[in-house]
Amino acid sequence: MQRFATLKQLNALYITANMGSVTEAARILHVTQPTVTLQIKQLEEAAGLPLFEKIGRGIVLTEAGRILTRHASKIVGQWHDASQELEELRTKARQTLRIGAIQTVEYLLPPLLIAFSEQDPNAKIDLRIGQKEEVLKLLRERSVDMVVLENDTVSDEFNHQVFADHPMAFIASPRHPLSQDGSFTLQDVVDSGLIVREAGASTRSVVEGVFKSHGMPFQFKSEFSSNVAIKRMVEANLAVGFVSLHACKAEIERNLIVPISSDRLQGWLHSEWCVITEKNAEHRPLASSFVDFLLTKGKAVTEAYFCYRSALEQSREPA
Repeated sequence: MQRFATLKQLNALYITANMGSVTEAARILHVTQPTVTLQIKQLEEAAGLPLFEKIGRGIVLTEAGRILTRHASKIVGQWHDASQELEELRTKARQTLRIGAIQTVEYLLPPLLIAFSEQDPNAKIDLRIGQKEEVLKLLRERSVDMVVLENDTVSDEFNHQVFADHPMAFIASPRHPLSQDGSFTLQDVVDSGLIVREAGASTRSVVEGVFKSHGMPFQFKSEFSSNVAIKRMVEANLAVGFVSLHACKAEIERNLIVPISSDRLQGWLHSEWCVITEKNAEHRPLASSFVDFLLTKGKAVTEAYFCYRSALEQSREPA
């Protein structure tokens, strides 16, 4: 004998009790009348007591039926509430763009997200910032839909697609002698007290490559794990830094910092930004839409917003 009740059975009892008719309950539930009759019979077997009694052509609840209907009402109501919450969760998941990124992306993404929101204003953003291996771990765990990193060596387990340039430069205060010298050497940069990011940072590997390409050992005065700290030291004319130009937009516009270049160095240095996704994974429509946006419009949006070409051209103008 059945000793448990299903949600369908409890719902059939609740609707039948409220409508006072098996026929009406079947109509509301979009099932046949025998189906409702069977569900109530199974409940009666589980309860061990009759739940309805016939009065003329109608039916009324027994005492056991009233008790069970009272509890069924609560259970069905709780399931309805739970269903609504689950649907809200599904809707939120569909409307939430989950992105993992390294620190410099904090400067890159806002103009891109603003532009994207114009075509999808309901999108919500969940941005996770961390070191490269940390955010790739989030991607493996499906905690983010994609990761934005530099286009360096990425494992073949992922798809990676380039969508924008990532310009980098030595920076100095407008008061620093190197800001007016278009032919300084790498040793001049070192002698000015070069500050770089910590090992593992994207700009660190690029600036190390600059020294290597010039046949010089990598030399620097200080290393900071913060772009902001480097910029403040440079603003105070206490050092020369090497950073992403995406991190310097506000300071360059206010002429607190200038990117510096030299005919005797390699010139304008840059890497590339890429969006990384899992291979053979089913991507949610919102995530796919944002990846398409990055690939088709990302380069134009970043260049228009950051104006880094103009900044470097200005840095080369004679005093």
